[in-house]
Amino acid sequence: INANCAQTAPALSISPASQYAGSPSTLRYSVTVTNKDVNCSDTPQFLLSAAAPAGWTVSFSSPSLSLLPGTSATAYLEVQPPAAAASGAYSIQVTAAASGHSSANSTASYVLDTAAPSAIQTLRVASTKNSRVTLSWTAASDSGSGILDYDVLRNGNIIATTTGTSFVEQPGIGTHTYNVRARDKAGNVSANSNTVTVTIGSKGRK
Repeated sequence: INANCAQTAPALSISPASQYAGSPSTLRYSVTVTNKDVNCSDTPQFLLSAAAPAGWTVSFSSPSLSLLPGTSATAYLEVQPPAAAASGAYSIQVTAAASGHSSANSTASYVLDTAAPSAIQTLRVASTKNSRVTLSWTAASDSGSGILDYDVLRNGNIIATTTGTSFVEQPGIGTHTYNVRARDKAGNVSANSNTVTVTIGSKGRK
């Protein structure tokens, strides 16, 4: 080792920092390690390890990464909870360690959310000006992963997905029924909302 070599803890990052699952399923995280040594010429081997809740399974695509100073590499971490895992937010701590170096730690979150959002009961027709239908509703609630977006249904078919709580379209002449339903970040979908009906005639709303 060079006499001026300064061996330091590596940089360690996990992406994404948080993921969501609607059932106990395998999720993959990217684990990137950067060798931060200064004035060194050796290639240390950084060993990877992960700490998860009891009963969980964790595995790396590569258990170690050999890195020259200033270089980075990525391994993939797969995390699998047991089938009986309860909904909640769980921490997965990853460590990178090499001989002569301080270890580096980083934590990711696995959010297990098996419950659907609440069904919306406040859908209403806010306007039908110039044959354009404007729908609005209050936000759904979700106690687990949080609301991601809403499906808008016309006559039983999904016509749009939006992150907001209103929607505008010009459906054409006829009688149209609308519903919305909420989706959370884990992919759970609520029951349909209350139904509203709009009739558009040749000169606008009837």
